[in-house]
Amino acid sequence: MLNQSGIDIAGEFKALQTDPRRRVREIRDGALQWLYDRHLTDIDSGVFADFLDSPNGQFLGSPYSVEELNRAMVWLLDEEYMTGIRTYGSDLIRPMITTKGSKAVERGQSVNSSFDPSGVTNNVSISGSNGVNFAWNSSHVTQSNTMTQEQIDGIERIVGSVRAMLNPMVLGVSEESTTQAQFIANQVEEEIRTQAPDGGKVKALLLKLVELAATGTVQGGIDALNTMMQQGIAGL
Repeated sequence: MLNQSGIDIAGEFKALQTDPRRRVREIRDGALQWLYDRHLTDIDSGVFADFLDSPNGQFLGSPYSVEELNRAMVWLLDEEYMTGIRTYGSDLIRPMITTKGSKAVERGQSVNSSFDPSGVTNNVSISGSNGVNFAWNSSHVTQSNTMTQEQIDGIERIVGSVRAMLNPMVLGVSEESTTQAQFIANQVEEEIRTQAPDGGKVKALLLKLVELAATGTVQGGIDALNTMMQQGIAGL
């Protein structure tokens, strides 16, 4: 029997799976990674449309369309992540990844990032405060920030999905991982119910849940849950 929480999760998954804005971003990264792998193995690139027949030619189990690939192709060409010979049929012959594209893949960087903060100087002015320390793009510093009600509501929905999905029956994780996930979910709920929830702490806890979800065996469900959690992390 599918209860209401399961129905809600299925609805959220379907909405995510068909979200055009999310799909257009994912296909750009997926197509470039596919081209990079072919470059490393010296496989003849052939035509760009071959990507649709690859394992990356779908988003959460929903195949990309030719139109979606064409839009991604034009974008990647315009941004100089790849090169190739355009045909009258809107396909691309002999697509090749550029140095810029290779660097993006090797750094694990999404081509959709608006900018790369490394090497950029950021001036931050804070009025009416003494002794303030501000860390930018630092992996060794934890910064606290109070969450908005909208962020809290979103995290509550994510925690509900985690409780429903992160178990052996749904995602194929171990009993130990399930126990750890429930404990971390409790910590998240405790934090967002405080008077001033700390977004940095919640983000760190969600990242632990992402690691636990990755130990499962049901890849489609793992991808769906992780995408949901990553959206929550990005919003903090």
